Amino acid sequence: VPERLERSLGDIGKASDRMKRLTEDLLDASRGELPRLVVGQADLALLAARAVEWAQHAATEKAVTLVDASGAASSPLPVLADADALMSVIGNLLSNAIRYTGPGGRVELACGAEEKEVWVAVRDTGVGMTPEVQARIFERFYRAPNARQSAAGLGIGLYLVSRLVDAH
Repeated sequence: VPERLERSLGDIGKASDRMKRLTEDLLDASRGELPRLVVGQADLALLAARAVEWAQHAATEKAVTLVDASGAASSPLPVLADADALMSVIGNLLSNAIRYTGPGGRVELACGAEEKEVWVAVRDTGVGMTPEVQARIFERFYRAPNARQSAAGLGIGLYLVSRLVDAH
């Protein structure tokens, strides 16, 4: 039991540090400032699997099935990146997918590599987006009309995602 408690406290500390970093990134993004990256070796597959673990509670509460479709942690995907930033990207995509998918729906995360590039994909059975919304979804403070009616948010999350991806 003491080992489990120690591991849990370590996980809580890491999650707290990540939340602090995410808060700082959101504040920077709200001001239009560039994200600050701390680049190092990371495993995209491990980060994706961890993001699925962290999002599982929200999915379960909403009766949404959350699936790691590629078995992300089964084979490493080494990248030179900011691991916290990638967790923010993947976590935000999963959070949005869960938020806009109704009970009984499904959210899938997959990741992989092709030649010298890695990729992450999130697919859901949610409300979807019109082409007009798709064209604007990464704008700062933009929220789709159906998003304004159905869920809380500031329209900054996907803007932050795009900034972090661009910074990489």
